[in-house]
Amino acid sequence: MADIQEKEELTNQEAQAPEIESTEENVEDYFNPFADISDEDKDIEEEIKKEDKTGKEAPVQLDDNVKGEIAEIKAVNSATREVSKFVKEHPEFSDMGDELVDLASKAMVKGHSKPVEFAVRNVKSPSYWIDYGRKLAREDIAEVSRNSIGGASMPKTDSKNTDFSGLPTEDFNELVRNIKNSA
Repeated sequence: MADIQEKEELTNQEAQAPEIESTEENVEDYFNPFADISDEDKDIEEEIKKEDKTGKEAPVQLDDNVKGEIAEIKAVNSATREVSKFVKEHPEFSDMGDELVDLASKAMVKGHSKPVEFAVRNVKSPSYWIDYGRKLAREDIAEVSRNSIGGASMPKTDSKNTDFSGLPTEDFNELVRNIKNSA
């Protein structure tokens, strides 16, 4: 019986439909072809016309900061490649790789023609390079002294004891020929 009473109550009540928002409130949600065109819409339409003519998208205007950041990223990528090639050829610089990449990328952004060379020169202080050059020179001298290969040294002459102004012409000419032949 309770079911019948509920059915009667439901049928006696007026059917209430959910309230529908009026169309006047949602006018902005729909495209109105007869509405006034705003400046923003005109700009968009011009860009679309440009795209249609060229078949490409219109170039995007970038902020100077963004351009600088893009240039830095490109410089870091190319500096990384160049420095890795350099380090493969010169393994003695392998411990300075990160510093070389950093300096080379900064040099690329500034426009240096040879950024890797700039980075190599500036990665360490001048005193380091002077000491490094001395070390290499000592190693080379030690290697040359170990080898028996090499040219003959100039013959020793007694130029200290010889009086060239008092020599007869024939002896002087013979001495000159000997010096020329030994050289």
